[in-house]
Amino acid sequence: DAMTSPVCVLMPFLAYGAYIASLVSVQEGMTATGTELLIQSIPYNFYSLLTVAMAAVVALGWMPDFGPMRTAEQRVLGGGPLIREGAAALLTDSDLPPKQDSSLPSLVLYLFIPIAMVMSIALGSFFVSGSILIAEAFLSATAWLLLVMGIRKQFDSLGDAVGLVLSGIRSILPALLIIALAYSLNTVTERLEAADWLVSVSSGFLTPGLLVSMTFVLGAVISFSTGTSWGTFALLMPLALPLAIAFSTGPEDPLIVQTIAAVTGGGIFGDHTSPVSDTSVLASAGAGSDHMDHVITQLPYALVVAAVTALLYLLV
Repeated sequence: DAMTSPVCVLMPFLAYGAYIASLVSVQEGMTATGTELLIQSIPYNFYSLLTVAMAAVVALGWMPDFGPMRTAEQRVLGGGPLIREGAAALLTDSDLPPKQDSSLPSLVLYLFIPIAMVMSIALGSFFVSGSILIAEAFLSATAWLLLVMGIRKQFDSLGDAVGLVLSGIRSILPALLIIALAYSLNTVTERLEAADWLVSVSSGFLTPGLLVSMTFVLGAVISFSTGTSWGTFALLMPLALPLAIAFSTGPEDPLIVQTIAAVTGGGIFGDHTSPVSDTSVLASAGAGSDHMDHVITQLPYALVVAAVTALLYLLV
């Protein structure tokens, strides 16, 4: 669970990066593209970087378990059950579909070739024409997948193929709705001049030294409460960035990219710790664990990283 969104947000060419860059680019006063600023903010994304490091040292056994996780580990090492007494596994073997005698899907046909098509068409069009043909890249990969599945007889008719496409569209609709609502929220806060109001209200106590740390803490609270990092990005980016621009001494001031990193890290905190986050639920289901047990055992590690992150932002 800790190696999903914290890793994705460090890769500017993934969906997280594209989304955050788009939120940054629409803010007034930006002197560079959203992608450039996002890449510059990665070294300051202390929460994501430290979360990956924490996961590594725990997995390698370099850091002893603590908190509820230590209790669970000692129970199992002592011969106890994997699932504590009275807990309810979110997913059990009986919930899984029966195994079928079929050949494994080819990673080359279904994964590597489509990814290569997307990357080659997108990057090739950028170098040739200066614009990225992103829609054409994904449509080409989709056509390839339909062709391969048809040849391997994974659907019997054109209707089955259409149903498969519609199923894929339905699976991505929640993300598209979040993006649409995020842009709407962005426009509303801009029209209401919420950022200017915050600048005037906080001018008496808020300083550049406090801005980044407070932004991270606020983002962590919002994301943990709502379970969505993308919603947190959309809510905080149009509020925190104008404050950073107002406090900055010029376009080269690192305060701007530090604020972007703080918003990003704060949103990521709740993405993998909140009990209502989709990644938390999927992690519990995939591991076959009690959902709240997973949340409670992971939370102390995340809180340690969050506390260190807030302190580092005060120091920088």
